[in-house]
Amino acid sequence: MTTSITSRSASGTTRKILVLTGTTPGTGGVGNLLMRDCCEAIGRENLHYCAVVTEREKSEATNCEWVDQCLVRKYETGYRPLSGTVGNVISHTAFRLMCGRLARSAARTIAQHVPRRELRLIWAVLDSPATILMARQISNRLKLPMISFVMDASEQVSQMYYHDSLTTRFLRRESDAILRSSLACGVAGETMKERYESLYGIPCEILRQGAVNAEDELRSPAVKDPARLLIGFAGTITAPDALAAFRKALDTVGWRLNGRSVVLRLVGSRCEMRASVPQHVEYFGWRSRTETAALLAECDLLYLPQPFSELHRPFAELSFPNKLMSYLPSCQPIFFHVPRHASLVSFLKSYAVGTACLTLDSAGIIQVLDAMAQNPDLASKAATESRRAIAEELNASTLTRNVRQLLGFEVTDVEKGILQPLAAGR
Repeated sequence: MTTSITSRSASGTTRKILVLTGTTPGTGGVGNLLMRDCCEAIGRENLHYCAVVTEREKSEATNCEWVDQCLVRKYETGYRPLSGTVGNVISHTAFRLMCGRLARSAARTIAQHVPRRELRLIWAVLDSPATILMARQISNRLKLPMISFVMDASEQVSQMYYHDSLTTRFLRRESDAILRSSLACGVAGETMKERYESLYGIPCEILRQGAVNAEDELRSPAVKDPARLLIGFAGTITAPDALAAFRKALDTVGWRLNGRSVVLRLVGSRCEMRASVPQHVEYFGWRSRTETAALLAECDLLYLPQPFSELHRPFAELSFPNKLMSYLPSCQPIFFHVPRHASLVSFLKSYAVGTACLTLDSAGIIQVLDAMAQNPDLASKAATESRRAIAEELNASTLTRNVRQLLGFEVTDVEKGILQPLAAGR
């Protein structure tokens, strides 16, 4: 993919990219890490970074070395005092009045204070309701072309902010309009790339984190305790329906499989569970990336779910779970607990790092789990495929290449990392 967007300022220097996003580059979460890595791939001198963040995130954004402008966004969460149609109308009206007005004001502020003559392009990251509402307004005010970046489909954004059905459709229409007017789009994974290129007729590049410390953190299989089957999970629980079904299935066999005690190891900043029968769960809380990789390497299997509910279909189908980047360096087999339409089904066909379980039925879950636990060749195959996936696709170099390609840069000196805009017509 190439994009002809070359331009230079009056002084002859390359013009910058205006980054519009609701995410601060940093280490606070997956989105923060991904934006930091993208920024490092392009270079501070090539960016004018505008972070539109919540009040809670304002201090971090203001003190971030990457951020040039910081604005506060509000009124994004759904307000529904009544149920039913009347409640939806009230909620949608409040959103259009409050969040819409704030977005228009913020767009004016950004357009008035950015160094207009130094800019050549807007990179709109559609990661919050406010940035979705602001993107086209800023593009029109500055009369600059736009490239988009979608981490999660707009329907998923609406679910995260508890929007009513009217607001969900409204944001979807606005997101569609942004994508149709964009030169190109960064996307989360292969299924989103295929869907958006077909639907919007624009070229897309996959932007996702490389596996953590890929070259240094690839693990050799640890010594296992034959008396137990240790299953690891790391990160945020984004598929509670799948995890609940998985634990229910283990309840049916008393958390024992072929004479082995089954243990579920959880690594993450938050964990809420209820159990009416004895279960065996280890909870380690938040851990660093290196610690997480070490804890997962001690496991026999890793558990990676995506939601089965139709409500969350866009998330399972189009998003790509970044926790996979934490899983792969451990080189352990992965139990993919996903619906048939999930994005990970396609990934698993290319890289056999585990086995897919496509059901919430307890008997089906135990059948797949038992087959994995008794397969003597599974661990070595998973280790080989994990290394191949990292070497070929899920690495920092691939992200660097893709984000530079998306935003119209090429590397003229790989060692020094010198960038220049792609020549027109290439």
